[in-house]
Amino acid sequence: MGALLLAGLLLPSQFAGLLLLVVAFFLGWLLALSWPALIVSSRVIRLLVVVVVTFAAFWRLAGFG
Repeated sequence: MGALLLAGLLLPSQFAGLLLLVVAFFLGWLLALSWPALIVSSRVIRLLVVVVVTFAAFWRLAGFG
């Protein structure tokens, strides 16, 4: 996953957005699995990470990055 995140952030093409979407879906899946066991502050931080990666993915897919 780290390699996909790094490639998604460094590649200049729209293909990078697809890589970031894969990372965002994986992080979202992990968040959903761990949600009941997390305290509120951990939930907020992990949700923020998923939102930021998703935003970066759509930013790349739109051709801005």
